[in-house]
Amino acid sequence: MKAYKKYGIALAVVLFLTAAAYFMFLQHQKKTPEYTLTLLQTAFARHDWPTVNKHFAADSFFGAAFDEVVAPTMHQSKDGFVNDFLAEVLQNVRKGFITALTDYTKAATLAQDKATIEAPQQMFARKFIGVMDFTHTSWQKTAHTKILNHTATTEVTLHNTLLAKNFVVQLTMQQLPDGTWQIVKMNNAPEFLNMLKEAQEAKLEELNKPLAAKIAKEITFAKNSFELTTRVKPWLSTVLHYKPTLKFATTLPIKEFVGQVQVLDKDGKVLFTQKYIEKGPFAPGSKQSYTFSWTLNPFVAEEKALIDTAGNKLSLKESIVKISYENGTSLELLEKIPF
Repeated sequence: MKAYKKYGIALAVVLFLTAAAYFMFLQHQKKTPEYTLTLLQTAFARHDWPTVNKHFAADSFFGAAFDEVVAPTMHQSKDGFVNDFLAEVLQNVRKGFITALTDYTKAATLAQDKATIEAPQQMFARKFIGVMDFTHTSWQKTAHTKILNHTATTEVTLHNTLLAKNFVVQLTMQQLPDGTWQIVKMNNAPEFLNMLKEAQEAKLEELNKPLAAKIAKEITFAKNSFELTTRVKPWLSTVLHYKPTLKFATTLPIKEFVGQVQVLDKDGKVLFTQKYIEKGPFAPGSKQSYTFSWTLNPFVAEEKALIDTAGNKLSLKESIVKISYENGTSLELLEKIPF
């Protein structure tokens, strides 16, 4: 009996030590960045805004996104007074951007039905949300976490269900007093957004292919030309002139159509996009030439790049995005990926 008693005490000690070790392991796990990310994902699913607000520093995260993504697109003048004026405007826009996205994050967390979430009214915030596509994005895994003092950097793989594609983002996290963590910044925001945008455009082009081929049989581009010129009056500006000739090969009379022209740099990056609407009727087999002129905005980064680029380094991409027939039917390319 004494032997059994000894074995019983030994077993109890082992079980106690195992339980203690497991408890310590759990406590340690709760203080890792990976645990916080899991906590955040659960909080979103449970519409738990206090937890999301605690572990996601909206002011810092969206502020850094504005500084790295939005602010660089605003042209800086050589005039000191103009720069000071733009700096003040920029700060006001930045505050509005952060407030709009923080409110959106809260609304998205609390919403029982995602379809009821309204996009931000502020232009930059609305565009940011449109590209980020939080609704169809979920966290998959974490890798390469490095901790130095109370700051952690980690790579997180996100999966976008709409695009059926994974993306890697690099996050900076700060440790909170209770040992858990808080997301404060996306380190590769510009690169991530560019990859996401390119994937969205590729997906949209894939979805539009059958309809684009059908539209191309209805209206074809017989020839085109474009050039940049400088205009002195009413103020010094650069103007893009686009001259297409279209052939209407359709067997149905066309009431009106919407065309789109894009100017690309030598690397294929779109610097300028413009739609135009022309009303008919257009008879089957007819041809029509047009001349369009658009003044470029030097305060838009892409258009500034277009102004500064020599013409022989540019290329043109043109298409018809919508046809409305006299009989009331129409053909129209998708502008957004359907949810």
